Amino acid sequence: MRVFTLLLALLLTGPVSAQEDVNGAINRIYDEISAAYNNLDSDTLTGYYSDNACLISASKEEGLLNGRGEIADGLAHWFKKIEKRGAELKVHYRVVNRQISGDTITDAGYYLVVYTPDHSTEQPSSEFVGKFIMSFQQDQDKQWRIISDSANRTRVDRFTSAQRQKGLYYKEYSPSALPQQANSK
Repeated sequence: MRVFTLLLALLLTGPVSAQEDVNGAINRIYDEISAAYNNLDSDTLTGYYSDNACLISASKEEGLLNGRGEIADGLAHWFKKIEKRGAELKVHYRVVNRQISGDTITDAGYYLVVYTPDHSTEQPSSEFVGKFIMSFQQDQDKQWRIISDSANRTRVDRFTSAQRQKGLYYKEYSPSALPQQANSK
């Protein structure tokens, strides 16, 4: 009977532990890509994309970026514009849904970007929010890589009202650009 109980316990905790390991690995990637955005480090950020990844940015001007090379060029160009202006960028993610299908993980959630102009301009920071879907697969070295990344804009309250989901990435942050009535809730 003890053997049966032990086997049952192992069977019940095995997949949960595996999912926790996957969740932890993917959640760490969000910390790392956020840091890369915050440091305007396009090389590090690009390293998280697979060789044949596709990026659809929230920008109206930007088309599809296909492959790590185009993604690297697009991010480097964007980061250089921000650096030239002496500005800073902070990116925050909240994952609200994670689907695991075979060796592919697809996350859906919200992101918040805080853009802070050069302090000499005396301009305030601006915040914008978007929705995203990001898919990951492991490469031949068992490293999780982004295979698709798509984003578009949405209302700030979508980010602030996103509920924490057990095991999923959730960055604490309270945007300052909310309308006054939204702050009183």
